[in-house]
Amino acid sequence: MKQFNEEIAWLRRQGYHSISIEDLYQALVNKASVPEKPILLTFDDGYGDNYRSAWPIMQHNNFRATFFIITNSVGHGMMNWEQLNDLIKQGNFIGSHTVHHLDLASLTENQQDSELNISKQELEQHLGISVQALCFPSGKYNKTTLKLMSKLGYRLGFTTKPGRVHLGDVLLTLKRERIYGGMPLVSFQRLFP
Repeated sequence: MKQFNEEIAWLRRQGYHSISIEDLYQALVNKASVPEKPILLTFDDGYGDNYRSAWPIMQHNNFRATFFIITNSVGHGMMNWEQLNDLIKQGNFIGSHTVHHLDLASLTENQQDSELNISKQELEQHLGISVQALCFPSGKYNKTTLKLMSKLGYRLGFTTKPGRVHLGDVLLTLKRERIYGGMPLVSFQRLFP
């Protein structure tokens, strides 16, 4: 967690401000204002250390994050529903990472529908929220995925393609910068303007 602590502290010193999925959506669709240096911090899968270790560091530095959850894994060495509810109460956000973390592009339309729909329903039922965002497991999706997302009420989709988000980007296939364990701080800093 030393690396993560250094990265978050550096972002705070540089004047970055965490935003929510809704903030991002409103900025991209309605050109709503965001802080001068906005950042959407995202975590995939729902590992238990996100709650135990990463969240206290973010909280100390006045950051919030979005956690993309694999619903079939909740509580199995991962974050449980109580922890996810606590994260929401403290200003964080939850999105779907499907039910089983399967390669969506290799599934039939019915299988994809099940993965996207059931995960969204379970998150909404257990957490009392409206799930608006999906993160593609391993970045895999196809045209069927995007069609189903729109039908099921997802407004934003996140890939594993590296890059920043800009006005005019396709909302269902947004890029992200991946931060690797062991990344030197100087390499991390180069990712940010």
